[in-house]
Amino acid sequence: MEIIRIFLETKTKMIYELNQEAFQYITLLSPKPIESKPTYSAPSVDIKGISMIMELKDVEIKSEGLNNPFTGELRSKYYKVGNSMLGLNEKDLQKFRKFLLKVYDFPIISKICKFETLIEIGIEWLIEVHKKQLVNLQFIDYILNKIESLTAAYVFHFRMTAIGIEDNFTIGNTEFKYFNNNEIEAHYQAICGESSKLSRDDFMLTIGDQYKHINAIVQIKGEIDKATEDAFKEVELSVDVLKCFCFPYMMAKTTRNFDLDYRHAGSSSANYMYLVKGNTAEAKLNITAMQGVRPIEITKSFLKEAKETGIDIFSSFLQDRKDNELDIKIIEMIKLFAIASSSHDKYEKVIKCISLFESISIPEGNPKAKGFTLFKKVTEKLISEHELKAVQKIGLEMYKIRDKLMHNNIRWPFEALDLLCFMDFMRIFIINAIHFSKRNGTLDEFHEHFGIPTI
Repeated sequence: MEIIRIFLETKTKMIYELNQEAFQYITLLSPKPIESKPTYSAPSVDIKGISMIMELKDVEIKSEGLNNPFTGELRSKYYKVGNSMLGLNEKDLQKFRKFLLKVYDFPIISKICKFETLIEIGIEWLIEVHKKQLVNLQFIDYILNKIESLTAAYVFHFRMTAIGIEDNFTIGNTEFKYFNNNEIEAHYQAICGESSKLSRDDFMLTIGDQYKHINAIVQIKGEIDKATEDAFKEVELSVDVLKCFCFPYMMAKTTRNFDLDYRHAGSSSANYMYLVKGNTAEAKLNITAMQGVRPIEITKSFLKEAKETGIDIFSSFLQDRKDNELDIKIIEMIKLFAIASSSHDKYEKVIKCISLFESISIPEGNPKAKGFTLFKKVTEKLISEHELKAVQKIGLEMYKIRDKLMHNNIRWPFEALDLLCFMDFMRIFIINAIHFSKRNGTLDEFHEHFGIPTI
């Protein structure tokens, strides 16, 4: 690959030093006996409320890793070599990890490969050199070749729930799509073929069930673990942008808020029992709806209105965003706005909207800056003169509601229409930040534009 050639030519000295340092970790390899282990260990005590999990038979071990039970971080890694295991114990793997962090600092690696995969590839090189007592490829060359062999373009289909669409559409790098019968048949033929023993009915019960739902589809290039991780992030951002333009419809109690199925709130109802004065004979069962049942409908007219209010601006930002301070703040605001839109608690909506505003408007060098004072400064730049007083009045009310809840645990009543106006201002605020980003503006310039002191 041309990009790898350029990388090797421009980082010659650093690569040489890393290649030399890599050899010292070969001596840290240690053997251990092969242990056949069950894939599941029965609990040592009687645990109530959990269905029985089947314990499988012993399995052959080809590689073995010990992970931190809380963080999932790899703590040791061994591979089967002959009649024993060879690898790095917990202490030595920590040393090797610190070395690999210098390798992972190269974007050509970190953008397409997970760090855990790099650890495994690195240990494979150590073992290969140890076994052969010969270096066929220098460490960095081996890493780059291995990653390139593992890299592919993957198309991910994520299932959506509680949403209907009139036509397919795209936000950012994600397509929201409904598969028609002809497309499902084409996929059946491609996956199963004419000679397949899998009937169409069985296909629809398994793989085909994915096509019965709206799919959020994104294409990502990388090794599979990194590509999967990036696909989750990318599709979540596109769904969050869609939520930023659905907030007026998601206020209704009859609406069931949409999301990717793995992020969707579990139950739409609460089942509980209460006893009148503690009398068991008077036990009452109750089922309370925690959210509505009507899904969000994304029609052509909705998309037309969303385009008029800025969804294409959000969409192009997702496609062109950069890894700088301002764009990272904008992503944070989009996520918080999506949470506010999705929440069934109107007070949480207020809190999240204020959080998204302050996440970018309160500088790190001036953490004591007053939120509402900054809100007034920003509205003076963004809101027309004949609407300014009304918007600032609503902002002041929202700040009072937030403070009463957070400081005194008082849920002060307010009008839903005021909240809608407040949220619509946040949409305008995010759009303004995106415009700054497109002009290659910095976070400091953003603060300077609104007269926000940074120290």
